[in-house]
Amino acid sequence: KNYDEAFNVAHAIKGVAGNLALTPLFDEISDMTEHLRQKEDIDYEPLFTKAREQFQSLVDLNAD
Repeated sequence: KNYDEAFNVAHAIKGVAGNLALTPLFDEISDMTEHLRQKEDIDYEPLFTKAREQFQSLVDLNAD
């Protein structure tokens, strides 16, 4: 429950995704970032899973 560190990481990823126009990843990580900004005590696993799936989709595109 280190919200500050988690927020910093999520915010950095959000910035990179936004700068690279990786919209699906940006959208997923943005949602998580806002919850972390408020230090909400929620289950982050579903949000993390969605973001990880979007990241993996981008990795898979690069593998082709």
